[in-house]
Amino acid sequence: MHEDQKSTPIRVSVALRDRIAKLAREAGAPMTAIIEEAVFDYEHKRFVAEFRAAVHGTMADPAAWADYQAEIAIFDNA
Repeated sequence: MHEDQKSTPIRVSVALRDRIAKLAREAGAPMTAIIEEAVFDYEHKRFVAEFRAAVHGTMADPAAWADYQAEIAIFDNA
């Protein structure tokens, strides 16, 4: 976290705080860095899951899947 950024306390269980502190010690990083990385990873995991669900939804619709295939073929030949 940058010094110019505001911060606020959050309530977590003692057990979770201890887990974050252990990870921070092992990484040689501040606890905020561990939390920021965990949130970033969680957001990325959700994005990938939503993307995969959208692709599977498209695949389930033969017309939509054919349109998608035709569209990406344009870029494959570019």
